Amino acid sequence: MDKYAWYKLLAIIVVGAFILQGFATGVLSGGGQQTQEQEQEGASFTGNAFANVTLVRYEPYLIVEGGGTEAEEVKQGLIDEGIATYAVPSQGKLVVSLKTSKSVVSAASEFEKANASAIATAVIRTPEDVRVQGEGIVTTAKGTSFNLQIRPILEQGSVHEASFLARVENGYVTGIGDFSIIPEFVENAVVFAGIVSEKKTGYSVEIAWQNRTAARQIVKEQGAEYQEKSYIAILENATLEQLNAAALQGQSYITGTRQGIISVKNDFSDIELAGGQLFALGLFPTFPPSIATFENQSTNETALSLNEKLGEQGISAEIASSSIVVVKLPETIEANGKEYYTGEEEFEVKAPSEMNATNVTLVLDFEAIGSQIVRIAEVWEGDTQS
Repeated sequence: MDKYAWYKLLAIIVVGAFILQGFATGVLSGGGQQTQEQEQEGASFTGNAFANVTLVRYEPYLIVEGGGTEAEEVKQGLIDEGIATYAVPSQGKLVVSLKTSKSVVSAASEFEKANASAIATAVIRTPEDVRVQGEGIVTTAKGTSFNLQIRPILEQGSVHEASFLARVENGYVTGIGDFSIIPEFVENAVVFAGIVSEKKTGYSVEIAWQNRTAARQIVKEQGAEYQEKSYIAILENATLEQLNAAALQGQSYITGTRQGIISVKNDFSDIELAGGQLFALGLFPTFPPSIATFENQSTNETALSLNEKLGEQGISAEIASSSIVVVKLPETIEANGKEYYTGEEEFEVKAPSEMNATNVTLVLDFEAIGSQIVRIAEVWEGDTQS
């Protein structure tokens, strides 16, 4: 199977800086001081926290923007069905009042299908006790509940791991900032994606593995999509012992291992070091080139231009061509017994060899928040179906 990285943001759930009580947010660091447990009741500081939070409920209304006449039809349909009670315009947006908060997620989904955006106010509760780490201090503070405007893709009552800044005063969390839900990572989800375009020739620029970081800014300036491959491919029959040994020996640059893949730091480029260590462990590495591509590429002019810019900077690269098609993900997919919404994303893959194929089998690694896929990390191309 062919494999390539696909970094495409499908959805965002958060949140930036939201504050219960005013306090300055910023990057906290240890400053070289020894961190110690601080149980003094009068401790007052701002620190980092990780905790499983509960989305208790939504307020029964949506703030909708965009969508035009299609969104208007959705609004009227919700009113006719008794799901919404009324809708009023406000500052260029539409405030849709719902009969019950249980309808928030499904109603928001209908507006998004109409190319509108929908925001809801969620009531979120931290655990009773929250461990907070600041500069030179760690303490356990009493938790809190707070309201937050988010894209409503999480179900009421669901629990999620979150990171945030917490303001602690007299043993209580009195403020929340920079709140975000931590996505779960799902591997090896098999998907049947429908082919939605004719076969065409696509051009790309393949950049040598060791030059991938140096090329990044030039690729960005030329307007290309960049599949930066900060990993080393190895034979899939590598043993767990070999992978663990590799991770231990390369701990200064290896960030993770799994079957067939050794992930490395983005700025690591020493092929001789990595290759020598992996060969010594009986592993046979390959260092895949990073790929720069352009949307709607019908000629190789933009690829030639990028290749020339890279060459001027002494970056090794070459132009490649292949037959490609556009595929569309189904509305939902299943992985590990759970259903996920894809946003019906479309992207290009290598064209199947069968001329009458209507589907391509893909294997996805992705990040999800709740039941919503928020980022596709990597795609493996599998077989075709007619």
